Amino acid sequence: MGDKITSGCLCGAVRYESEGPVTEAYTCHCRMCQRHTGSSYWVGAKLPEEGFRYTKGEPKRYASSGLLTRSFCPDCGSTLALVFTNPPWDDFEPGIEVPVGSLDDPDVIVPDDHYGVDTKQPWVRLEPATRQHRWDEDEGLTAAIANDRQGGA
Repeated sequence: MGDKITSGCLCGAVRYESEGPVTEAYTCHCRMCQRHTGSSYWVGAKLPEEGFRYTKGEPKRYASSGLLTRSFCPDCGSTLALVFTNPPWDDFEPGIEVPVGSLDDPDVIVPDDHYGVDTKQPWVRLEPATRQHRWDEDEGLTAAIANDRQGGA
């Protein structure tokens, strides 16, 4: 696949494209992502902010926590992106994270990591060779979530 990524919502009212390559592909099994997707986990691909643009329509945005903002179609509600606005990691590389299933060509992206495996659904089976990360062992994230639940600083 070339570096150009295209995608849009279910109804076609909002479309975007990105000139940059996917810099990360992952799944997140945390409870917030489960609630957000209405499924067992979020499958995301991170794209660079430079070269990302909406080509049709404009999404609505929702700050689902003090950590990130999610974008979705105002007509059909399809998830379009999420952006960490206050990442709790010093080594975090900014980007726009998009749902792999919504991409026009999703089959070329294979997630490398599984995050939040401490809250994954017990019936979800992971390949033993995939990298697995527990959120409950991430001190920065745990502190940020606790602070967010208390109304932030």
